[in-house]
Amino acid sequence: MFIVGCLYNFCTYHDSLRVAFYLAKGGRRWLQRTPAIAAGLTNHRWTMQELFHFRVPPPRWTPPKHRGRPSVQTLQLVEQWCY
Repeated sequence: MFIVGCLYNFCTYHDSLRVAFYLAKGGRRWLQRTPAIAAGLTNHRWTMQELFHFRVPPPRWTPPKHRGRPSVQTLQLVEQWCY
């Protein structure tokens, strides 16, 4: 289901999300958009290859929660990775 949702949101244009823009000679063209483009997450339609090769970055490191005064080693890690 995760893959289907990503394909739906990043790889397929939706007619209900298209935006009309008007030309100088009185004509009109449509700007096709995916839900991800409409939400401002990306600026282009992704290919399936681009979607499957995208690497999600790991979450930021947060120091462990301990009671009492933090050790010198923990303070050094917090200084190195959190700021």
